[in-house]
Amino acid sequence: MENEWFGEWVIIENDDEKEEAYQYLKLWKKFLLRRFPGMESIGEDMFIERSTESMDFLSTKTLGIKFEVTQKLNNLITD
Repeated sequence: MENEWFGEWVIIENDDEKEEAYQYLKLWKKFLLRRFPGMESIGEDMFIERSTESMDFLSTKTLGIKFEVTQKLNNLITD
C-alpha cells in the first residue's frame, strides 16, 4: 500500500496569529489521526510558510503543515 500525504493551510496576518496557527495545525493533525485510527504518521512534519502578493497593497501570508501517513496493515478489513 502506498503512503499518502495530508496537509492543511491557515491564513495568518501577524506573529500572534502565526503562533496560534502552529497550535491549530498540530491539533488538526492530532484530530485527523484519532479520527482514522488505521492511519499512522511517518517521518517529520513539514511546516511551510508562504507569502503571495497580488497587488502592492494586498498580500496574503499562509502557514501550512504537510505530513506523510501510512495505514497499519493489521487494521485493514478484508473480505
